[in-house]
Amino acid sequence: WLCLRERRRSQAAYTMGGGDIAPQSVEEAAASLRASRVSKLDGTRLQLGDARCLVLAAGLKHTTTVEELKLWKNGIGPEGIKSMAGVISSLPKLKMLNFYRNRLGDSGTDILVNSLAAGRCQLRSLWLGDNKIETFPEALLHLSSLQKLHLNENRLETVPAALSRMPCLTLVDLDNNPLVGIPGDMYMRGLTRMPGPRWELLAKFLSSQLDDGAQDEAEERASSAQ
Repeated sequence: WLCLRERRRSQAAYTMGGGDIAPQSVEEAAASLRASRVSKLDGTRLQLGDARCLVLAAGLKHTTTVEELKLWKNGIGPEGIKSMAGVISSLPKLKMLNFYRNRLGDSGTDILVNSLAAGRCQLRSLWLGDNKIETFPEALLHLSSLQKLHLNENRLETVPAALSRMPCLTLVDLDNNPLVGIPGDMYMRGLTRMPGPRWELLAKFLSSQLDDGAQDEAEERASSAQ
């Protein structure tokens, strides 16, 4: 792992292999990335905000070896992700991306997910929990290699039935969302919370119940039009 850890407001510490490097800023960290062949990068709690995302993106642009990228709890919003999304989605070996507890919202999430869907990476695990997401990002359905999806602690009320038909998805975390149409006892049975779920049961529920709901809605619209 190459770890970025906040020491003080202006300092971060790396651990790469067996040695420690202490750059004075994110700028120096980005410069170090350009010369490294790191496969796992932990940028947790660096307080990047939006302004410093551009600097980190410049460093990531020069590496093709990153497989796991953790940027949780950094205060990254729509403007910050706009400067990083294209670079992240072009990382050819990226398998795990963690943006837990940022402030992407719907607009920032759409920017990231649309870029991932159009990019080169074959993502297997995506963490978007606690980002104030209210609307399910439809482009997620195009991440055909995705195996684990974390959308917990957001503001989702509905998820599309097509989620149950994603070919590789084996784990979905929807815990602590105000979901409509999925009964509370589904959570009690551990279907949508870590370390589960028993996806085959939830998938059946989603495909049958939510498809039925969509059909009812279509029939209602047709009836109103007559």
